[in-house]
Amino acid sequence: MKRYLLNVSRKCIRARKLKYELQACMGQFVFLYIVWHRAFNRGATGKMLVSQRHDLLMEGFGGSANSFAWWAFRSVNPEPSIAHHLHSAANVILAVRLGKPVLLIVRDPIGCVISLYSRGYIPDLCQGFRHYRMYHRRLLKFRDQIQVVAFEEVISDMGTVTEKLNKRFGTKFNCFEHTEENIKASRAKIRESSKPTVERSERKKLIINQLEEDLKLRKTASEAMLIYKEFIGIV
Repeated sequence: MKRYLLNVSRKCIRARKLKYELQACMGQFVFLYIVWHRAFNRGATGKMLVSQRHDLLMEGFGGSANSFAWWAFRSVNPEPSIAHHLHSAANVILAVRLGKPVLLIVRDPIGCVISLYSRGYIPDLCQGFRHYRMYHRRLLKFRDQIQVVAFEEVISDMGTVTEKLNKRFGTKFNCFEHTEENIKASRAKIRESSKPTVERSERKKLIINQLEEDLKLRKTASEAMLIYKEFIGIV
């Protein structure tokens, strides 16, 4: 019985890795991703996949404070139609082609991947770092056509982030006031799986130790970090 359960568990993990790999690869190409998204996320298509009816696209690799940014922005801008939360390069490229304003949040790969893995959103650390690299490398040539903001800016002053967006695209979105009360209200909207817990903190410590000990993992993480630095203009 134990052997059977172990085999089932291994098959489930392989299936998750395969699906995550396919989704990341499809996310590099607009047409393929639209087909993929409509096949597997039909109920969410109109809400998240950017289209002509949207006023803005808010995107970023998973684990980049996307949820906080969304709720903070939405709290002072209830009317605009906003596409968000697909974590797909194809969504950004489609928005650029449609001439829509794009706000792209960029966080360092260590922070992103540890956040995702500790919450069980990705099945493998190496896979996470590799996909981070794919995602940002694909968007490098579109960097000058979108508003790129650092994760640190979003969590410290979302109002200034909106000001940058307005200045770049000539929009007139309301700016979030980064007060303690408003921050608490926005964070209260975020689902429980995205909030810090003691268990998640412990898992993060184990992951950091793994990064220090695993040479292959460290190499993959370093390659992702190079793309991050290039993307935000450090190198």
